Amino acid sequence: MKRLFALLAASSLVLALAACGSQDRPAETAAADPGGAWGSHEAGKPWLNLGADGALTGNDGCNSLSGTWTKTKDGADFGAIASTKMYCEGVDSWLGSAATATLQQDTLTVKDAKDQVIGTLQRSK
Repeated sequence: MKRLFALLAASSLVLALAACGSQDRPAETAAADPGGAWGSHEAGKPWLNLGADGALTGNDGCNSLSGTWTKTKDGADFGAIASTKMYCEGVDSWLGSAATATLQQDTLTVKDAKDQVIGTLQRSK
């Protein structure tokens, strides 16, 4: 019985010390995830949905978009993006030219293949 009590006391001490030691480590921060919904589904407004499975769907405000994406340390890389080719007066179809994006808080800054900023999208709520 004394042996069991000593073993339990020792186990408790080890767990207590382990818990104290973990408080000294800096908290790990997870990289921001660009996955999810971006932009607005209002008529004429661009939006993207970056699926957890790597699928990209969206709309440039007129044309439907589809493709693939991968997470990077700063945001996302987009594969080839397919687009319908409807004509909509007054709609800027910049989103179909997306090649990469950087993420800063709730803003996705989209760049073309020449690394030029072509637009931004806010995370959908």
